[in-house]
Amino acid sequence: MPPQHYGTPPPGGFPPPQAEGFLSGVPAPVYPPPPGVAPSPVSHSPVPVYLSAGLFIVAAVLSYVVAFANWDGTGGDPLSLAAVIGMVFTFQFTGNIDFAISATLTVATTVLAFAFVMLFRLNFARFVLGVVGLLVALYYGYALVYIMSFGFFAGPVLMSGVAFLLWLVAAVMAFLPATGRGMRRRSVPSAPAHPPWQQPPR
Repeated sequence: MPPQHYGTPPPGGFPPPQAEGFLSGVPAPVYPPPPGVAPSPVSHSPVPVYLSAGLFIVAAVLSYVVAFANWDGTGGDPLSLAAVIGMVFTFQFTGNIDFAISATLTVATTVLAFAFVMLFRLNFARFVLGVVGLLVALYYGYALVYIMSFGFFAGPVLMSGVAFLLWLVAAVMAFLPATGRGMRRRSVPSAPAHPPWQQPPR
């Protein structure tokens, strides 16, 4: 048998015995497909996508509930009033609760629409939802600080805290790499350019 030189395949085109084998403990190499044969597509789990969209739908429904609970504009329900988006700015600047209710309904409707789009695994929807979710979470964080500056009120603080965590978790889920992979229906893996036993040309 002629000597083998480094960087050249063994006779017959097979890898050397030490390159693979169950008893050797070395995993078998992955060979590229024959010329003209495309690699098999890889499916990605859509579970993170559906989970993220579901969280945004829950957040939108919560926004609808607190907005309609204060629809009369009197602010008679302090518990739900704390979760109305923009209510802190109403107290600070406008003095009109209708501004906050309108902002809450606008955010809820926008998020609900894009959440249903995301269920069809359209990638742009997760970026829109992620940005909106982060902005709303930032508002609730500010609202928590504002409310607690007047003292610890268990009901409003709890309501704002739940809303803050819900929007924050939904936004983080939208930006996770697993969610991004789940948006792709199928992808074709790239095959190695050279067999494992052969060095690429220098």
